[in-house]
Amino acid sequence: MIFDIHVHVVGFKAGEGGNYLCSWHKMPLLMRWILRRITRHSRKGMDPDRTFRRRFIQWIDESPVDRSVLLALDGVYQRNGAFSRDHTRIVVSNDYVVNYAAQHDKLLFGASIHPYRRDALDELDRVAQMGACLLKWIPSAQNITLDDPACYAFYERLASWKMPLLVHTGVEHSLPTFQHNLNDPRRLQPALERGVTVIGAHCGTRIFLHEKSYYSQWKSMALQYPNFYGDLSAFVSPLHINPLQEILDSSTLRCKIVFGSDFPVYLMPIWFVSKLGIKRVNELGKLENPFERSYSTMKALGVPDEVFARAENLLRLPRVAASPVVKRAEERAT
Repeated sequence: MIFDIHVHVVGFKAGEGGNYLCSWHKMPLLMRWILRRITRHSRKGMDPDRTFRRRFIQWIDESPVDRSVLLALDGVYQRNGAFSRDHTRIVVSNDYVVNYAAQHDKLLFGASIHPYRRDALDELDRVAQMGACLLKWIPSAQNITLDDPACYAFYERLASWKMPLLVHTGVEHSLPTFQHNLNDPRRLQPALERGVTVIGAHCGTRIFLHEKSYYSQWKSMALQYPNFYGDLSAFVSPLHINPLQEILDSSTLRCKIVFGSDFPVYLMPIWFVSKLGIKRVNELGKLENPFERSYSTMKALGVPDEVFARAENLLRLPRVAASPVVKRAEERAT
């Protein structure tokens, strides 16, 4: 099976199911562009949520991806447990996402709970009982200090539920609110030592040359901890070619990555023309379905089948037999 573990959705109706969007002038420029892309199919007077949901379900239904994880995103909280509306740009609530995911059998529920919330442990128990397959954080957007002792009890409860943690690693562009060093993979050591399976989104890579890269830190952690992985989401820049090639050339690192599209981030195959050639890039660029384009581009770059299937063994899913592709890959790794 093909899994996409990194798919974002958004609700435009303030308050619906606990969702929230800040005022437009406070929204970061990249997030404005993303939101405009989502709503570009809506005509004046039409419900943007309903219009986009219809298009989204069609893309999901027609894509080669078998399972896609829809991600909630909690707001910003202070260490004392108080919600910080002034710093929160967007909230995509757990209730909204679980109902969204229920609309198609290809969709899975990815929860988000800020560990500083006063009800964090109760909410974790609740989403686990609702069928959450993972938990999602963007530390620099949510004000989460990953190695803060205040998170330790949350990690222990997360491990008891066998629920993996998908954490943004590296510089954050869509919601740049707090310091980027909150996304340093090395801060995840307390979670890993408490038995949490952690997936470092983007493998700590950078998009622009002037930015700090956390790829070497991600690689070091992936080699040190058996329960630390990475995903290939937002591999959308020429600067991703070398890290991706290093991962694919290493049998050890290759067994530590999973596939994610980071939808609605737009993947442009033209950035990989030096590796794929202009003909193949043009073919990929004509794919209108964003999930098909992301999957096909990664396949063209040499990502093997086991990477797309590996999430079956990592996500918190109903107990099913591992796919033959994953079994063969894990046997070769050992």
